[in-house]
Parts: sequence; structure tokens; C-alpha cells
Amino acid sequence: MKKLKQERFFEKLKEKKVSLVLYETMLHYYKTKDVSLLPQKLQDKTHIVIKFIEQCDELFLQKKKIPPAELMGSNYKENIELYINTFPSGKLPNGKYARSNSRNIEQSFVWFFSNYNYSWSTILKATHLYVEEFRRNNYLYMRTANFFVKKVEQDKSIICDLADYCERVANKQDYIEQPNFKARVI
Repeated sequence: MKKLKQERFFEKLKEKKVSLVLYETMLHYYKTKDVSLLPQKLQDKTHIVIKFIEQCDELFLQKKKIPPAELMGSNYKENIELYINTFPSGKLPNGKYARSNSRNIEQSFVWFFSNYNYSWSTILKATHLYVEEFRRNNYLYMRTANFFVKKVEQDKSIICDLADYCERVANKQDYIEQPNFKARVI
């Protein structure tokens, strides 16, 4: 069950040992900047009072939604199309289409850019590396374009293979093709 913002607020008051009356006094000081309103022990620590009030206020504020163009760059739609077109156009051996709807992928990339700091150049190189590795094995066990960015498991954990491949590209750890031979044991 989701924790209510009010619960977080009261936990913070309890943690810092601030009564509701003291909080109200601190809030009044915050609005008026009249130090005489504060108890004597806090009058020299007004910066702590201000910080505490602002932290409590943040508990009730909604996080600002960053526009996609600001988060992913102004040409994000073109980059998403390049990303999608890196995947094969047909079905994978599991029966699902490799490419996904651009709107769904856009939502996954909003999540990705909110959690990771990779450039589109790195993302596209990582995607190409991923697709090439699976192409050699006829795309067996390859994720769809959308699930490569973000896959939510049943236990609500999130798998992001794209971040792993971006890290490989950033560290210049390209795929090294293993020799394809069989040893006969006699």
C-alpha cells in the first residue's frame, strides 16, 4: 500500500522531535522572518528552521514532469525511430515482433533518461551491438525493442539491458566473436 504524504510528514516531525505547535511556530517564522517568534534555542539557528520547513514542504509537492524534448533532446523522435529501425522488422523466434510502437518506446525512454545518463550516440551503438550479437544466433531469446529498454518483472523489479550494453560501449567492451567449432571426443 502506498504511503501517504501526511504519514511521511508526521514521521519527519517525530524523527526530528518537533511538535505540531513548534512546527506551526517555525512555519510562522518562515513566512514573516520575525526571529522573536522562535524559541530562544532556535533563534541562532534560523537556517536549520528554514531548511526543515522547506524539506517538509517538498513532501507535499508533486515532482515536476520534465518535457520529453528537455529530457531526451530536441531530436528525440528521430533518435527513437533510428533505435526502432535497428531491430529486425519481422517476428522473433518467440513469436513477438522485434520492433515496438514508437509511443510505447518513448515512454520507456522517458524512464531510461530519468534514471541513466547516456547519450543517444551511446544508446544507438549499444543497440546495434545487441542486435548484432543476437543476429548471429537467429535472434533466439532476443528482447523486443521496448523490453530492451525497460522490462518490468512480476515482482515489480525492472530489468534494463540497454543500460548494461551502454556501459559496455562506454567501456569499449565490444563483442568478441568466439570461433564456431566442435570438438569430437573419441
